[in-house]
Amino acid sequence: RRLKDFIDFLELLSEHGVTLDSMREKFDTSTASGRFMAHMITAMAEWEEDTISERTLRGMREAALKGNYIRGGKAPFGYERDPNDKHALIIDEEKARTVKEIFQTAADNLPLWGLAAIYDAEKRNGYDTWSGERLYKIISNKIYYGVMTLDGVDYPINVPPIISQELYEEANEKRISKNFRSYAYIFKGFMYCSKCGGYLTGSGTYKKSLQKYYRYYRCPKCRGIISEKSILEQVED
Repeated sequence: RRLKDFIDFLELLSEHGVTLDSMREKFDTSTASGRFMAHMITAMAEWEEDTISERTLRGMREAALKGNYIRGGKAPFGYERDPNDKHALIIDEEKARTVKEIFQTAADNLPLWGLAAIYDAEKRNGYDTWSGERLYKIISNKIYYGVMTLDGVDYPINVPPIISQELYEEANEKRISKNFRSYAYIFKGFMYCSKCGGYLTGSGTYKKSLQKYYRYYRCPKCRGIISEKSILEQVED
């Protein structure tokens, strides 16, 4: 549904001596009139899609200006859907305590990867798998102090805040600072369990006394674990 992409596609076909003959739209790109019709139909489809997107975004903006929560799917961690209002969220107190702890840990400039490892070991809030990426996603969400971002614009909405805006800003200031400890697990998505075949997730522990991370890959199902150091040695060999 993008005219430029469609024209590029037709040029690719032409380079290989191939023409597009549509049974439904009744055009043949081997002729000038056929190519004209194909361009017109694609342009109309693009206009229709853009119009629908503009109307949808306009409706979302109007709803956000009214203070409504307009995201679909599951509620953000720490909240649950209000059964009496589809545009509202209510706080899940148990999970909200975890959210506050995550933000405070980031604000104190402590490693979120280590906190994720602790949550993973104790299956915090009933979740089998925690990761640093998940914690980073939580602290970057403004919903926790009552703001929703839509198309780059912040809208104050009628959602009960779990944290203050000051704590959010402090946590995220540390997150993007040079001193904030973070790590990308370079083998994530490539390592799998030899027992069940499931992919391994990254986790780690931080030894404050040694100022050092110990990084591991573990199976969420079998609970097997292997150190990244061991993997690197095998790759080098």
